[in-house]
This record gives sequence, C-alpha cells and structure tokens, in this order.
Amino acid sequence: MKIHYGKVYLPHINYTVWFRPFKQPPRSIANARAWIQHEGPGLCSIYLLRNESPSSVAHEITHALAYICHDLHIQFEDEFEHMAYTMQYLLGFALGYEYVKSKPRR
Repeated sequence: MKIHYGKVYLPHINYTVWFRPFKQPPRSIANARAWIQHEGPGLCSIYLLRNESPSSVAHEITHALAYICHDLHIQFEDEFEHMAYTMQYLLGFALGYEYVKSKPRR
C-alpha cells in the first residue's frame, strides 16, 4: 500500500498534521523507518516511507495524538472517543481512503 502525503487540517481543534516523504531522521533515532516531529503548537509532521506498513503509520499517528493532547492541554482519557475518531481519520488519509458524507436514510 502506498502512503498518501499531504496536509490534514483539523479545524475543530485548529491542528495540522502533515504526512511527509521520509527524509533522514534525527541522529537520536538514526535507524528509524518512520518518525514524527513536533513543529510547535498546533503542528506536527509524520515522515513515512512510500510503502510503510499500516501498523507503523498507526504508531506514528499515536504520537501525533499525544502531541495534540499536550498542545491543547487535554487528557487523552477525557477525549477517548474523539481521539479514536481522529486516529481513524488520520490513518484513512495516510492510507489514501476518501471519506464521503453519506445521505440520511429515509
């Protein structure tokens, strides 16, 4: 599966997560195949190989969720369901899924 790169803006929490092509990781994690960088309040970048495994993508998104909670001064446990939906949305984006708003049933 190929990774979809790009910017994901989460307007309801004013947070941006970038999925970026892999580049040389910091020396502290020189052997990493994927990594995340906290760019500052409201922004982090996830660096992934084009063919990275879904489990590694989920691993890095979990770090992004931790940064989101840290930056917004919220407890993950208090936002348990919201964080699960955010994980689902970010993982879907990275794996190239498109979300289509369904029409209400009559």
